Amino acid sequence: MDKLIRTTFYLFGMVLFLSLQWSYVTIENSNIPVGWLILRDFEPHFAFAFNVFFIFLILHVVQWFISSSVDKCALQLGPRQVR
Repeated sequence: MDKLIRTTFYLFGMVLFLSLQWSYVTIENSNIPVGWLILRDFEPHFAFAFNVFFIFLILHVVQWFISSSVDKCALQLGPRQVR
């Protein structure tokens, strides 16, 4: 599960930064300030990034609780051998 989350995080970062490179493309004859256009172009990327990072946070917390439960069950089954 840990490798899957890590791989998905890297893939998400690659897709996000690949799409961010086009955020500076603006209409040349526009009266709107360039800074406002760039921030407006960033808005869907920020919303997408928030949603993905929130899902990763939930997956991490679930993994943490499952790992804790498995460790408790392992301790109840028998003591670990120290080498």
